[in-house]
Amino acid sequence: MSSFKDLLFNQIKEKRNISDNSIKLYIVCLELTNEYINSNRDFENLDFLEKKKKILDGFFKDKTIQFKKRYLSAYITSLDTDYIKNKKLIKYYRKLLIKFNDIILKNEKEHVKSDKQKINMVSTKYLNNVRNELKKKIELDDNFFLYQDYLISSIYTLFPPRRLIDYSDMKIITDNHFNSLSHNQKFENNYLMIKGKRLLFIFCKYKTFKNYGIQRYEVKGVLKKILNKWIEINPDSTFLFNKDKNMISSNLLGIHITNIFSSKEHPNVSINQIRHSFITNNNVKNNPLIARQMGHSINLQDLYFKD
Repeated sequence: MSSFKDLLFNQIKEKRNISDNSIKLYIVCLELTNEYINSNRDFENLDFLEKKKKILDGFFKDKTIQFKKRYLSAYITSLDTDYIKNKKLIKYYRKLLIKFNDIILKNEKEHVKSDKQKINMVSTKYLNNVRNELKKKIELDDNFFLYQDYLISSIYTLFPPRRLIDYSDMKIITDNHFNSLSHNQKFENNYLMIKGKRLLFIFCKYKTFKNYGIQRYEVKGVLKKILNKWIEINPDSTFLFNKDKNMISSNLLGIHITNIFSSKEHPNVSINQIRHSFITNNNVKNNPLIARQMGHSINLQDLYFKD
């Protein structure tokens, strides 16, 4: 990283309790914004964030609310450091972030699809077609990361789709190894457990843990075959990887999912839209079993349902 990026990275790390990968993603957001505002000018400061109108009316034009929220979070976090500390800009971007959050909350309460959701509310058939196309590709190419794409498309179409962190924080483990972990160690990750010929998803670290506790789901059928193949070609205990073959962050997994599932027909498909679509397509807004499998509350499931 350049000296300014190094400085910014360290400032954010000192100020915020977030992962290194999340900080790197924020810096990528800043670099892309700078590139739009300043063309080829080097990323040496955050002065480009003063160009509020150009960002809002230009860079953010036709982008999803989730995209805007991600970038606004990057702006606010980066501006709120001891080295930079621009209270005026922080206040401006924070107001925008609150505005977009309010829009999302209002739409969810009224079960109203946003314009982007109308475009990106995806059918089960469409999502399955994406997975099937990837299956055809891996039959011709044994690329490791291509198979990972196929795996990701499978866990989000062959199992009720959970939040990003539920899989980004997952490790592959045997039942004996899991049982040897201390009580505290078990809650450091989620797990794909190998138990003889059985495979189980073990969720110990997820948002609604206080509601449901440790969750165990046996994996069967097609998804089990896909996971067994992944275990065969992946010698590591890490479940999903970034391009450097380190554990993927939840933010990068979200970007990856958008890249996998988006097309001209459905641009910018997000994990939230996949989760919303699953509930709407299957009409399961009041189903406690599905709510549990997706790792959220019945109330949130009701909000996710879109007429």
